[in-house]
Amino acid sequence: MTGGNRSELGSAVKKCSQALIVAGMALASAALAAVERPRSPFSDIVIENGAVIAKLENSGRWTVALNQQPPRPARPEESFSLRADDSLKLSERHLSFTFKPSLAGKPRGLYAWSVFDKRSFGGQVEHDFFYLTASGE
Repeated sequence: MTGGNRSELGSAVKKCSQALIVAGMALASAALAAVERPRSPFSDIVIENGAVIAKLENSGRWTVALNQQPPRPARPEESFSLRADDSLKLSERHLSFTFKPSLAGKPRGLYAWSVFDKRSFGGQVEHDFFYLTASGE
């Protein structure tokens, strides 16, 4: 290989490396964007008999603590009946939610606080507050 060819090859390798780095950064950015805001862990939230009934999605990954009860593994599609003073906490490795029912006024549903720890994949710890509206009366 001549000196000119080596130089061209080195330049091509350098450009390819830079392109791969940019592509990797774009993929990492897209991955973080995809996990921006945790979605609700519930498949359904309804009002029945003066309580908010929240049904988990078909996932057994959560640890659940209702009021002052000790934490335990959640069952897939488990439902929780929450009255005015109740508190429900769902936790997993990087994410935790705390839910408090809102039964006064309209719309009724759940106040939700989340803590999302993204440090292990390049982000920060994020706190969020949002409201999940119940359907049905």
